Amino acid sequence: MSQNMRKFHGKENLIASLNYWLTSHVPGGYVGVQPLPIGKEFYWLFDYPIAPLTLPAVSVTEIGLFNFGEMAMDRLIGFDGNDPIYGTKNQTLIEIVCTDQDSTSYSAATNTVRNLRDRVIDALSEGHMPLVDYSHPGKPEIGYLWVDNSSNAINEKFLVDPQNQNMKRYVLLVRIFWLEITQRTKEKTIKSNTTVV
Repeated sequence: MSQNMRKFHGKENLIASLNYWLTSHVPGGYVGVQPLPIGKEFYWLFDYPIAPLTLPAVSVTEIGLFNFGEMAMDRLIGFDGNDPIYGTKNQTLIEIVCTDQDSTSYSAATNTVRNLRDRVIDALSEGHMPLVDYSHPGKPEIGYLWVDNSSNAINEKFLVDPQNQNMKRYVLLVRIFWLEITQRTKEKTIKSNTTVV
């Protein structure tokens, strides 16, 4: 491997795959600078607060969740029929914040952030999202990611900024699981009904 090249795996592909899924499945969003194009209703922001805030917006930031040995690869993670599957099953926390601000001529920020929250939840509830290897020119699927359906998978809270009462936020803390395949014996793609241990 060249000194200028590095292997992408784990969280790089997870974040890129999740961001692509959200921007593709939550309608009305725009990735770019002002002004909003016709037909677009909000901006996508990634890794806010590093990125400047443009309103209305949905920001996505990985918070992280430490697990000892989480990057260990080539573990037996399940079977596809009788064929073993090797790779990594892992999880992390993602913070998704829907933000808008009222003004003298606009007073719908609360409704906007709740509507954006509903769109994000709908997209995350659709099931398995593909995990893509963006370091490869063909962008192959190397697993999938999902939101656990247990009661504490998404924690949410509506907030009014104490310094600026016009600023409204809907904060979602989402536990994302991902399955990254490093080796399998036959098929190239993993199915959502594959038995995982």
